[in-house]
Amino acid sequence: MFYLSSARIYLSLVVLCLFFSTSANAQASEQSKVQTKPKDNSETLKLPPLPQASANNAVASVEIDNQQYLFSFMGLYSGKGYQDVHNKAWKINVSAEKPEWKSISPVPSTLDLKGRLASIAVGIDDSVYLFGGYTVAASHEEVSAPDVYRYH
Repeated sequence: MFYLSSARIYLSLVVLCLFFSTSANAQASEQSKVQTKPKDNSETLKLPPLPQASANNAVASVEIDNQQYLFSFMGLYSGKGYQDVHNKAWKINVSAEKPEWKSISPVPSTLDLKGRLASIAVGIDDSVYLFGGYTVAASHEEVSAPDVYRYH
């Protein structure tokens, strides 16, 4: 029999809450511009677009060494076909004077097909955790991803 600890149940609830709140926020934002409020709420910060336009990506924010970072993982390129699902990852230091997206290690996978759609990214302390999602085969079969990864 499998038992979930209270910490795992709590984390699962947090992930679900964040998923629904980020889904609503993502739909409201423009595709080419990301805007966020600095901690002091003094002005809206306009960020550059991702190096490659990506839909259905997993996004999370964390603070590392008193600097706020935004991460973007995987998703679907503009072609919108099974071959456009990718595993690329980027981060941007939104606290920097001139924020720029930087490529980071691609998301690994235990599946033959790399990349995912509908994954969830959650920032906890100074790490980002990636959960679930699925990828699409050439036959259009959807394959669920069992992997969980941590970026730090």
